[in-house]
Amino acid sequence: MGDERALAELSASQRELVATIARQIDYYVTGYGLSPTEAAAKARDLGLNVPEDRPPDQVSWHDLSNLIEADPERGYALWGTVKAAAQEELSRGIRSARSVEAQVGGRPYERAQVLAIAAALRTALTPRDGLEELLIHQMACAYELHLRWQEVAVRRGESEAWHGDRDRRRELENMSPARRERYVAMEGWVPPRLSDAEAIEQAVMIAERYQRAFLRLLTAFRETRRLVGTLVVAGGQVNIGEQQVNVAGGGPGKAAGQHRPRSARGPGPRRRAVREQASEAAGTSQGRRRWRGQRRSRSTRG
Repeated sequence: MGDERALAELSASQRELVATIARQIDYYVTGYGLSPTEAAAKARDLGLNVPEDRPPDQVSWHDLSNLIEADPERGYALWGTVKAAAQEELSRGIRSARSVEAQVGGRPYERAQVLAIAAALRTALTPRDGLEELLIHQMACAYELHLRWQEVAVRRGESEAWHGDRDRRRELENMSPARRERYVAMEGWVPPRLSDAEAIEQAVMIAERYQRAFLRLLTAFRETRRLVGTLVVAGGQVNIGEQQVNVAGGGPGKAAGQHRPRSARGPGPRRRAVREQASEAAGTSQGRRRWRGQRRSRSTRG
């Protein structure tokens, strides 16, 4: 089953597997002047390259395509290793945490902060499946970004660094065109900036945006749990999600205080008596004529 699934996934990725070999062949032909046959042989040569020794996130389509062509069993095994590493990264929340980290100069403490938020949410909400776990990862990222922009707003309100830049720009605006041109030529172009109030307001708005995103995700989590709750009727109780409703003695599946519609309860006493009289009268021709006369008189009075 696993091999069939891996084969189906790789078949769906055939475009990437073929395109990477085609690009490599074209590179050898145009860059090294090799013939197409020589370029194809060189592009497919594994040489001393052992893709299994690389970290899973550094395995390229070229490595995978060459390995599948040379040794399909090893190629499928490598694809399984790559998928297992991706699954581990997602389930542990590493991928979500990495998405909000600084691409340059990121620190381990920043990732630990995001994972700490995810752990607190996981303790409070106790996810039951993969969908709820993914929602917790998204909530952790949204709350982390909310805190970061809230910190930016406070820092911009208290920092004096913006004032010097503001004075510099004000002086540049008051210069004559010729002097401004010489200043830009010597100091470089000064890009437009927001004012202090605009910069603080921008940070506050972005922080509120991430806070709303966090609350929307929390609502989605609760709605998901409410909608997918299981219904089990056993032993006089109805278990809906995490709540229990006692069932009254009026029959299986009828909860206490629950009323059935009239169509489900059947006819009332008066209607039942009328039907019994009709069935008795229908036994003779005289009774049938009397019953028809009674019906006509009732319809006339009605």
